[in-house]
Amino acid sequence: MASILMENCNENHISNFLSSLSGRYAEFDAIYFFSNRIKQSRVSLRQVVADNFEKIIRKDEGAIFLLNNNNSIVIYNKKSANEIKAALIKIKYMFNDDLVVYDEQNGLSGSFVSFFNLAQGMAELKSLIRTNLEISFKENSATSRVLSNVGMEKYIDFSKNKLKEITPPLLGKMQKVLANTDFSNLIRRQSVCIMIGDSLPKILFDEVYISIKDLTDTLVPGVDLTSNTWLFQNLTESLDRRMLYMIRKHDDVYLISNFSININVSTILSDDFLMFDEHFSPTAKSTITFEFNILDILSDVKTFILAQTFLQYQGYKTCIDGITLDKLKYVNYKEMDCDLMKFVWHPDFMEVIRKDKYFNEHVDEVERSKIIISRIDDPAAIEGGKSLGINLFQGRYIQKILSGRR
Repeated sequence: MASILMENCNENHISNFLSSLSGRYAEFDAIYFFSNRIKQSRVSLRQVVADNFEKIIRKDEGAIFLLNNNNSIVIYNKKSANEIKAALIKIKYMFNDDLVVYDEQNGLSGSFVSFFNLAQGMAELKSLIRTNLEISFKENSATSRVLSNVGMEKYIDFSKNKLKEITPPLLGKMQKVLANTDFSNLIRRQSVCIMIGDSLPKILFDEVYISIKDLTDTLVPGVDLTSNTWLFQNLTESLDRRMLYMIRKHDDVYLISNFSININVSTILSDDFLMFDEHFSPTAKSTITFEFNILDILSDVKTFILAQTFLQYQGYKTCIDGITLDKLKYVNYKEMDCDLMKFVWHPDFMEVIRKDKYFNEHVDEVERSKIIISRIDDPAAIEGGKSLGINLFQGRYIQKILSGRR
């Protein structure tokens, strides 16, 4: 039986899947998330559910249904119970401000989640699905008609394209290859640009990075490099070292100045970085930015501050990368003291911040001139950013504009 993720689905899709489990209901449990009951949240619970449970259901039979009414259902094999509980605890922390009552047993408030044993609660689950979809249809019939004509449904069958997991021996082989091979052909660039008024993008600097997809296709096709968090972290540290080496050994114009690198905090405190640092003049250093993922920073803030202090002393600039609206509350800008902050754009960005004044209060403190909005895929994202007084952008749509000028 396939493990699936299905968006904008209806009762029939879920019933068909449940029918495929006939005779085995005792092996499965279900969780119903009332995403539409979350108020004043900086992130979509619906999306968080998909992000946190997708890898779990890939490994065992199960399904994630993202419903038309913004609610979500996760059906999982009980073999994954511990991983499911860990994901639930993570979601609890992300939405802590929105919880009314904390459920010690399940890690979440009963106000926006319900748990079902399929062997005993199948009828109750189906009734809940039917009732909530009917209410949503009555309240949003016009919107539902539009969606049904647009073809928004997405179906992913993981059983047909199941990727192998990365293993320690495989990681070791990859690291040996990385240490002895020139991968400069896998280095990609994406520009961070200034856009004021109706003016065309003006490049501030280029972010340079190694494409993980291209690296996978080249070295280990069919392997999911992100399937093990710790092994992938180890791999990115190896990529950091290789990137630093390639930059100082190549004389490409775009690797001399005005570029940024997304890097691990630990790499800055390594001998590899000291060799990289010796390669650049003080003038060039002032144009180079090091980007640190917010999760890497939060895992050890003291070490980050040490690394950042060293970089700033040497004349480099620093940027906090990967800031989503749900993580903003963990960013202490005064303590972290970075030159730039990079926010991740998503379709609900403007709607979320309209309901939550925290974003505006935070960016007023930071200075809008230091904020970059990334993952810009359409003109609406640019207009949204400009309406907030932000003029630094990065993403595929920006690259498309730049390509048209070249």
